[in-house]
Amino acid sequence: MSPIKDFARRLLQCDEADLPPDLLDSLKKVAINANKEICKTAGKFLHQLDDTKFTQKQVKSVIEAFPEALSYQKDGKIPIQSAVMNGTGRSLSFIPQLAQEGNLCDVGGEGNRGGLLTNSNPGRPNGPNNTNLLQQLAELTIRKNSDEFDVMCMQVYSRLKKLGLFLKQDIQEYNLLTQASLITSRQRFIFFSNWDPEALRTNNNWNKKILIHAVVLWDPIFHPKNIFEMVLEVGMVHFPIHFGCLF
Repeated sequence: MSPIKDFARRLLQCDEADLPPDLLDSLKKVAINANKEICKTAGKFLHQLDDTKFTQKQVKSVIEAFPEALSYQKDGKIPIQSAVMNGTGRSLSFIPQLAQEGNLCDVGGEGNRGGLLTNSNPGRPNGPNNTNLLQQLAELTIRKNSDEFDVMCMQVYSRLKKLGLFLKQDIQEYNLLTQASLITSRQRFIFFSNWDPEALRTNNNWNKKILIHAVVLWDPIFHPKNIFEMVLEVGMVHFPIHFGCLF
């Protein structure tokens, strides 16, 4: 018998009414501490998700047994934040699952969609560079296999959309087209613009300019001209009469 099953068997065999009070109090303290350690261990596991090692089914089993683990913080982050920012892409496929399960138990707070709307700097909600996970995922990239990574990120948005956790209004509310205005985010940019073409010709919440007008003013060192070409190309698909919103 495995240690876990043996431990559970012993607990189930205990009839609290028949135990001496002093022993019962001691066992309760042991059980409380054990439960905390188990949830902590499960939480650490959720911070290290890797689709080359673990399956969706395995992760679901962990979450169902220890839902508190979804809120376990490591270095100030909850598991879904680690899944976005781990830098390898091997945890991306778990993001919709973490968001869906987390949404059921209000991870990150009520209405936070399982942590998707968690700010990177909750202590300064209106501070510079304070973005939520939907925004961070839009511009996320890695050096190797960036095109493949871009498609993987786009697929995460697609799954979140089907789950009702990524909404059309998010594109404009969180300036996702601006966030995705990178060559390494091309598929995400196309996905957003196909779902909400109007976002291409709506003033940006940050600088109050239409995206293609803002791109023209960006520093060419950090934003090369091929970004302008990408924005123009996609704009021409949706608004050819207006030259892709250029005029």
